[in-house]
Formats: sequence, C-alpha cells, structure tokens
Amino acid sequence: MTIRVAAIEVSHWHALYDAAYLRHLVAMPDVELVAIQDSDADLVARRAAEVGSPLTFTDYLKMLATTRPDFVVALGRHRQMAGIAHDLLDQGYPFLMEKPMGINAPEVEAVAAKAARLDAFVAVPLAQRYGPFATRARELLAAERFGRCRTSTSGSTGRGLHAIQPGIAPGCSIPPRPAVDASGTWAPTGWTCFST
Repeated sequence: MTIRVAAIEVSHWHALYDAAYLRHLVAMPDVELVAIQDSDADLVARRAAEVGSPLTFTDYLKMLATTRPDFVVALGRHRQMAGIAHDLLDQGYPFLMEKPMGINAPEVEAVAAKAARLDAFVAVPLAQRYGPFATRARELLAAERFGRCRTSTSGSTGRGLHAIQPGIAPGCSIPPRPAVDASGTWAPTGWTCFST
C-alpha cells in the first residue's frame, strides 16, 4: 500500500533542511509525495524539482481538493499554523504539523480541543526531547546535580549546527560557555552546556 502525502507551505526551512521532510518522504518506498504547496510560485517550482517533481500549487485548499492525499505534512509561517490546522481538521485530514501550532496558548488550545473532539490524528515533531542536550539535562536532574546555574538554549536540534557555529565539540550539539562572566554579568558569546 502506498501512502499519498501532500505538503503545505514548503518554503519552511524544514521542508528540505534539518528535518528535511520532503527528502525523507521521497526516499520512503511506500510513500508517494503527490503534491506540494507554497504561496510563492517560483519557490514551490524549485522545491518540486528537488524532490521528484510532484504537482505544485500556490493554494493549499485547492491542492487538497485536487489531490485528496492520505496524509499531510503542514509547515508554514507561525501566524498561519493554527488556521492551517483548523482547515485540515475540518476536512478530515490526518497530519503532522511543524511547531508551533499557533502563536499563543488560546490558538493551540483551540486546535487541541478540536482534534480531541474529532478524534483526529495530529502529530507535532518534538525530536529535541530525545536529543543529547535534553537527555543529559534529565540525567542531571535525576541525579540532583544541576546546582545553581543559568542556561540559554536554542530550539535547534543541532543538525547542521557545526557548519554554522565553528568550535562545537564533537558529540555536543551546543558549545560550552560560562553562563556568567567573571564580573557577574551575563556573557552573550554562546550557549550554556551542562557538564558533570
């Protein structure tokens, strides 16, 4: 059985990079990427050329009506996400939506309430929960080894970070730095890494 998948707002970074949803979808033997959509016609055409030339659309509602996919990967600008989620729920599509699913708690709560009421399949990728930083932080919490500290973290999963931020130690997705400099002032030159 082949699962027919469509993707919404593929100008999003994760369409081809980091999570690389489109690249992963076209590599799966039991998946057919039937269509992709973005409001930028030139960009969606370029994305299509990189992933096997699925149908392209600038209007995701038209794409859904035309292709009737089995599953949808929904990306987009943060301000669009809740609206897209409601449209997908209203039309009965199971979907994975990149975070955030809204720009505030009431937006996200409304999507969650509708999904629960409809008993719909909705997924949000939270891969960083299982990444090295989060795993180590949970270990340190369990061992009560945090002590007093300040931290700053990024929403990045760290993939590709080495090319962006040289000096990251192998096996560590976040470069170490003191949370506070010698004078007691916040040091703005990197991120905090926990160490034992």
